[in-house]
Formats: sequence, C-alpha cells, structure tokens
Amino acid sequence: MIHVTKNEYNFLKLYKKHFCYDPAQEIKLDYPNQVAFYIPIQSSIQQLLSKPDVLNMLIKNYNETVNRNAVDTDLMYDYRHGSQAEENIILRDKPDSLLFQLYIDEIGLTNPIGAKKDTQKITMVYFQLDDLPSTVKSMLQSIGLVAMCNSNYLSTKSNKKKFFDPIVQDLNILQTRGLCIPNFASRLNFVFTVLTGDHLASNDIGGFQKSFSKGYFCRHCYMNYDERFTPLNEISHALRTTDEHDNLVKELLTLNNHTVLRGVVDDSPLSKLIGFHRVTSLPNDIMHDLHEGLCRKVLLAMLREISTKRLLSYGEIEDRLISFKYGFNDKENKPPILRKKHLAQGKLFGTASQKMCLFTLFPIIFFDIIEQLDTREVYTCLREIVSLI
Repeated sequence: MIHVTKNEYNFLKLYKKHFCYDPAQEIKLDYPNQVAFYIPIQSSIQQLLSKPDVLNMLIKNYNETVNRNAVDTDLMYDYRHGSQAEENIILRDKPDSLLFQLYIDEIGLTNPIGAKKDTQKITMVYFQLDDLPSTVKSMLQSIGLVAMCNSNYLSTKSNKKKFFDPIVQDLNILQTRGLCIPNFASRLNFVFTVLTGDHLASNDIGGFQKSFSKGYFCRHCYMNYDERFTPLNEISHALRTTDEHDNLVKELLTLNNHTVLRGVVDDSPLSKLIGFHRVTSLPNDIMHDLHEGLCRKVLLAMLREISTKRLLSYGEIEDRLISFKYGFNDKENKPPILRKKHLAQGKLFGTASQKMCLFTLFPIIFFDIIEQLDTREVYTCLREIVSLI
C-alpha cells in the first residue's frame, strides 16, 4: 500500500510508523536563533543492533577477541587489554560491557551557487561500536551521528555546556543501565573508551590551549614549544597525570581570570562523562601525525636523496611513478601524479590514504635503488611502527 503525503507533518508521522524514525532533539542555546541538534544514542544503537545479523556479528567478534587474548595475554587486541581499561570503573564491575567510542570533527557547508566565503563550519559528533568486526567498522554505515552544532555557537562556555550536557547524560545512562534489544534475551552493557579527533578538536574538548606555536602545546606531556627540537636523549618531559591535571583545573576555576596554566585553559565539557578524563581519553591523531606527517616527511627525504645521489632525476622519478601499475587493492588509493616541480618544492599532494599507499609501495616502485639509500633504515623502522599502530 502506498501512502501519499501532502505536508511534512504527515510525512514524519508515516516515517515514524514504518521506519522507526526517531527525530533529532533540538537543543536551545544562549540566543533564540541559536540551536543545536542531538540524536539519542540509545535509540541509534537499538536500531543498529536490530538489523539482521548485526548483533550476532558483534557478539561473535567480541567472543573471538576475548578467546584470542586468553590464549596469549601479552597481545593487545582492543581497549580492554590496555592498562587504562584496568582503571575503568564500568569495566571493573561489568567486564562483558561492549565498547563504544566518540569521534568529533568539523565539516563545511556552503551554498552550492554562492561564494565559498559563505561556508558554515558545523561541529559533528559521531559514535561507533568498537566490537564490530574490522571489515564492518571500515564502512560508513557503522558510524552513527550523535549531535551537530554551528561551530561558532560553541565559542562560548555556556553554549558548549548546553550542547554536551545531553550527550553526557545519555551516555552515562547507557553505561549504568545498559540497553535491551528486541529478540535478545539479556540486557547489553556498554562502556565509553575514547574520544578521537584531530589535535585542534581534542585540545578544545579537553580544555587545553588551541595554539600549537607557543607554551605547553602537548596534552600528553609538559613539553614546551621552545624545547620541541631538543633531542629526547638530552631532555625528558614529564607526562601529564590525572591527579596533577585535576589540580590544575581546580586552580584555574578558582582564579577565574582566563589564565593558562601549563597548557590548560579550562575544564572539559565532558568531565562528568563516566570513563572520560582529559589526560587519558583523547588519543593522538594518527592520520595527521603519521600518515600526513612523519610518513610524508620520510617519503620526501628519500626522494630528495635519490635526486641528490643522482640515482634518478626528478623527471625520472615522475616517469616511474606515472608508469607504475597499481594492483586491484591499491587502485582506489592511487596517489596523484607527482610532478618534478612539486618534488623540487618539497610538496607531496594527496589524501592520507594516497600518501600511505605511496609509503607502503615505495620499496617496490624503487626496488632497484632503495638499498643505496641512507634513509632506508629510517623508512624500515617507521614502516614497522606504522604496521603495529
């Protein structure tokens, strides 16, 4: 039977009836024209796990991971097997809890027929269940939207609190009460693991300074910007601890004068989220640190060495990269053409996946000369590190 609707109200009514549609909740901010939107995560998880085979797939992968770790406890397969999990109060009480993580990022929305300057930055918060198989987690369908807000609105402390409070409240209920899934006998327990994002977003959400060109810019240790080039065998940087950080936050809140204390500028809007701490719950940004950072620098160093040693000219390097035949699994991440003018300028274009494709295939593309490179040892060491991460 086909229903035809003539207005939005009837359309949404039918959508709720036939597709389990749960509308986003509006969050009122400081001013009447400022709103954000929140999608209840419990409803999203229920709908995800109610799909055919998804719950069975998740539980099967969870059991396999637990069994693999039982065979060799020295191996770390997920968050449960790390030292941080030992301090998690939810996992201590409910070791069978399923893992979920949050992800925060900005997207740009613009008028397709307008000027680019009209782009609106929107802060998006997503979630993902960590116990899904890797083949499923790599699919966009496995990522759920939690909330969204115009980034400009979140520049004030009060708006930021209003935006994140419903998220914290809902996630705490999920962790303490669990969730019932239709056609499943027992209640499922869940536990928060980490919040991922780029460094700017992570520092912002953690209450750290957002400038990386001065002061204590690292959220993991007390490295000062002026010491960033000092070899690590000549200096040591104390790691941040949860107790020390809590004391810094208390001191900041007492002063209440916009002071920056050792890189800390404020409390985190997620400070009341069970299992979250600013020091331990905001991991590094692997994509920018490795894929688009260190790996890119090592690639450029190797290409420069090839030219400096006159093994190949920049033009010959360009020709070799163009003529290389990428396999079926690498075609999607085939890097863009690297022109000799780009090499001369020290530029390496492409996405993080494309840079990693070139980084991985470098020994094959330049199989006949790689043994002559002094940078090969650095590449080999970094390649091993990347494979472990």
